[in-house]
Amino acid sequence: MRYQTFIALRYLKFKRREAFISVLTLISIIGTAVGVTSLVVAQALTTGTHKAIVEKIVSNSAHLLIYDTFYTEGIPDYGQLQKEIESVPRIKATAGVVFGWGLIKSKQSSFTAAFIYGVEINEICKINNIIEDSKVDRRLLNDENWILLAAGLARKLHIKNGDLVKVVTAGGALSPIGMIPVPRHFKVAGTFQTGMWQSEESWCYISRTKAQKLFNMPGRVNVIQASVSNVDEAADVAKEINKRYSDRIMAYDWASINKSFYSALKLEKLILFMTLGLIVLVASLNIISTLVVLVVEKRKSIGVLRAMGADRRGIMLTFILQGLIIGLIGTMLGLILGIGISLVLDHFQLIQLDPSVYPIKFVRFKVEFDDCLWVVILALSISLLATLYPSYRASRMNPAENLRNE
Repeated sequence: MRYQTFIALRYLKFKRREAFISVLTLISIIGTAVGVTSLVVAQALTTGTHKAIVEKIVSNSAHLLIYDTFYTEGIPDYGQLQKEIESVPRIKATAGVVFGWGLIKSKQSSFTAAFIYGVEINEICKINNIIEDSKVDRRLLNDENWILLAAGLARKLHIKNGDLVKVVTAGGALSPIGMIPVPRHFKVAGTFQTGMWQSEESWCYISRTKAQKLFNMPGRVNVIQASVSNVDEAADVAKEINKRYSDRIMAYDWASINKSFYSALKLEKLILFMTLGLIVLVASLNIISTLVVLVVEKRKSIGVLRAMGADRRGIMLTFILQGLIIGLIGTMLGLILGIGISLVLDHFQLIQLDPSVYPIKFVRFKVEFDDCLWVVILALSISLLATLYPSYRASRMNPAENLRNE
């Protein structure tokens, strides 16, 4: 063991004559530990909650949206295109979908805007989990006039399963004065949650045949939705489809469609990390004060070491090591506490949420190695910077002056 390490560890030992320095050292360790604990828990919270929300969104939406740019008013031979897309490696299933805006009302409410999807139940079940996760009366799905409503939209309409709703779209009957909207009635077969408040307030599903009539698109669909075997590979599959079909077919993966939303999540995590990092920065001030007091108290020892041949670099390294040891102990304690608290909060689901308001039932905490590594790097870097000034001042002391004053 080098003498710098030996002396640094010796200075950390509790001594009754130097109780004040020992208390300062303890406060520095506790402050660093609290800061690191806060950072670890915050990172676990943002990572876990963001992943839970993303999983909810991905499970309730298509991994790929595929458009045929040659047809501006819908894809006519969509069955053949579905077969071609399904031949692409890593594509699990496809579904031809009709969509458009309309107005919907119930006996208990006035008209409200709704985004209507026309799907085939057996196809859409392979694309997302909306049918599996929704409150659906499957007997009502046997009626061709069924409709599934997003939970928020159902609340606005004040309806329940089995109630009738009226739907009006721009497409309708041709008359001498032009197109006249024709209201059509549907029976509510269930409700579902999407995980996004925008869609939660407006989405609904009806059969594809009925949607084609509503929007005057006989035998056509607007888009081909597809699911892939690995969600993380959706972008690669989209690129492969675009390359295979050149400019005619345009495929978009789920991440690019929701790019602004995921960018906001990443920015939120970064800002939270930087904000809570200030706690570690404040704790480092305790390390500075501890080392400053220690340098003043150890002037004689520093003078003796210099007289025995220790150079300025060795003296500086001694106090740097002591500050780093304080930071390391606080960081490890904070890391253990942070991981433990996060695991307990997640395992026992202690922070519950209102499922009617939030897309998840409880706050998720997920500890990841990368997050912990960045926290450790930040804490130790700040601890290192905090040691530089006191260590430099200690190395510049005049040994003769120190011994004379003693």
